[in-house]
Amino acid sequence: MRPARFSIALGRSILLMLLLAVFAARQTVTAAETTDAGPTLIILFDSSGSMWGQLPGGSQAKYAAARDALLQALPALDLNARTGLVTFGRGCNGVDVVLPPDVRPRDRTIAPINSLNPRGKGPLADALSRAAEEVEPGRRASLVVIHDGPDNCRQDTCTIAQRIAAAHPGMPIHLVSLGLDATETAAVSCIPEATGGKVFPVRSLSEVRGAIDQAIALAMTSGVPAPSPARRKGAEPETPKQKLPEIPADAPPHLVVSATLGDTQAVDKPVHWRIFREDDKSKPVLDILETQFAVPLPAGKYIVEAALGRAKATQTAEVAEKGPTAVTISFSAGIARVATRIGNNQTSKIPVLVSVAGLSEPAANGAAKPSPLMVIPSPSSEFVLPAGNYRITAESGLSRVTRDIAIKTAEIEAVNLDLSAGQLHLSAVSASGAPVTDNLTYYLSVDDPNTPGGRREVLRTAASSPILAVPAGTYYVKVRSGLYEKYDQIAVGAGSTVERAIILDAARLQVVANVSLGPSNGEFPIVYRVLSQGPYAQEVAMSWERTPQFTLPPGRYRIVAEIGARNVSVTQDIELAPGTNKSVTLAAQAAELRLRIAEGAGVVATNRFWEIRSASGQIVWRTSQHTPRALLAPGRYEVRCELRDRTLKGTVELANGQSLIAKLSEQ
Repeated sequence: MRPARFSIALGRSILLMLLLAVFAARQTVTAAETTDAGPTLIILFDSSGSMWGQLPGGSQAKYAAARDALLQALPALDLNARTGLVTFGRGCNGVDVVLPPDVRPRDRTIAPINSLNPRGKGPLADALSRAAEEVEPGRRASLVVIHDGPDNCRQDTCTIAQRIAAAHPGMPIHLVSLGLDATETAAVSCIPEATGGKVFPVRSLSEVRGAIDQAIALAMTSGVPAPSPARRKGAEPETPKQKLPEIPADAPPHLVVSATLGDTQAVDKPVHWRIFREDDKSKPVLDILETQFAVPLPAGKYIVEAALGRAKATQTAEVAEKGPTAVTISFSAGIARVATRIGNNQTSKIPVLVSVAGLSEPAANGAAKPSPLMVIPSPSSEFVLPAGNYRITAESGLSRVTRDIAIKTAEIEAVNLDLSAGQLHLSAVSASGAPVTDNLTYYLSVDDPNTPGGRREVLRTAASSPILAVPAGTYYVKVRSGLYEKYDQIAVGAGSTVERAIILDAARLQVVANVSLGPSNGEFPIVYRVLSQGPYAQEVAMSWERTPQFTLPPGRYRIVAEIGARNVSVTQDIELAPGTNKSVTLAAQAAELRLRIAEGAGVVATNRFWEIRSASGQIVWRTSQHTPRALLAPGRYEVRCELRDRTLKGTVELANGQSLIAKLSEQ
């Protein structure tokens, strides 16, 4: 929770009476209670295809588990709450404001979730933007995102979150993250960081209900419009210019709270304060985000908790019967001021993750084992850290740089990290210059004499037009589309941006095989084989689809279709020119044969074994089916049926397109 600024002025008796009444009722005094308007809660529900996946601990899909948890959580909301629903899936344009926020029966908010059919990609960034547009400026509101991954539509989620924080100061965005790994969590952590929200990680099926309950409960007690957008933009807060009120010695009892780094350096950043009665630690009497403040409280003993960045401190205070009781919390902490740069000493414009890990002792010969503390998606960051030893790491794409530092109490440690990276923008175009975006995989390799073949793959992506941050060097790029591969070699310098459109002269081939058997044409299985032609002819592709499509390098090929799993096949040789789309129809010669035993042959229901031989005596088919059916090439066949006490024989002649029922009897 990040309540807005809260200040108390001496002499305002109405406010004093209100605070005392709230205290007597043992209810938390938060800035969330400063507005009479019902809170707005918008649920953003991930309906991408990956939501059909499962979490450890059960077989229920993530989508179904989250839906069931919402069915339990939403009916318990404040009746005055305005609820809304936004879904995102079906692809990068699949954001739907299903229900704008309004006061409505809870079952109406829940109902659309029951009919969702998750599929496609999840445009998380666009969903955040659309949901924020539904919130009236200045209204108390929160967003709760239920998702299982970062944005996969190439949108800058962190920038969107910062824009939302600027447009709706005080509106937190909470994330219920279903099964995200460390990298994915780092990619979305900027959303709650920018807006004052919280991440509820879910690692197993049993945690889904609790995480959604907590996120919605927190949303209902947060989301207070901030008094000044500057406090919520993520920029460094200004040193407070206001002074604490002068409280006379004979005034009602007040608690006056401030903080320092070390013994003397005043804290100029907002501190998260929580104040508890010493005899009741179940619920704070005050939960506030401020640099310093004064609040009227009844005389007695209190516990004051303070959190600033990763630094925490606790102190006991006894409020006197009259006048001010001053408490100063001292953090044994310092500041790490991190700035990342790329080559040529330029400020980085590419996405950068800055992480901080604690070291149990000063690093020596790489023996220290860092324990992760936080990950911030920002090229420039400032961390308040308890005094100690830390490892600061900046990562962007393949580029990574690390520095070990020692934080001392009340001191600022400047950490400048040069990634020595460049940007590589890759895309693919056809021979005619048209963009190619479907069915592409990019591979990036570097020279490595210790790897078989002398090259080591360092990155692989299925993005249609990837933008990669890479260390300065030479890279070998391979683009694969189906069976087609194209290679290129690219040099990237530190601080440079290299854009390369790789020309794909691949040919696309669509094949269909027809059998002239009327309604029975599509009932038999087909196997397609594509064979290269030349001195090293070999099979290069196979498909069981009825109308397959192949992406192939230009050249000569032989297409073979085997139909019905017997002796029906058709072959055609083709030549594919660079960049062409070719459709080939194969007309197969075939006939349908159904085998029966003639009535009056004196055969009762019994086991039987059928055998069909071609005119040359080659066995074409054997089966123990009672009434077999087969697709055969036109020609003459000998048919045998072995029964328990005798053998029946017959001869059939099949013509192209014929459907024949052959009945065997004793001759």
